[in-house]
Amino acid sequence: MTLADEDPQQAIAIAKTALDINPSDVAVHVFLAGEAADAGRRDEARKSLGKYLELSPKAEGAGEVKEMIAALGKS
Repeated sequence: MTLADEDPQQAIAIAKTALDINPSDVAVHVFLAGEAADAGRRDEARKSLGKYLELSPKAEGAGEVKEMIAALGKS
């Protein structure tokens, strides 16, 4: 079991702290988006995924991230 499983709010807080230290860490943006979405915080998830695309628009996973943003917008 991970911290994200046990305490998603704390996982989100830690991810935000990590982004305060290194705001260009795309892996943390994706992690934060997943945790925020799971917690029902869709706006926060979309924002974090948008930041991922801003930082890495041509990344291998960019297409998947765009699909995730679209899916979050539908709910």
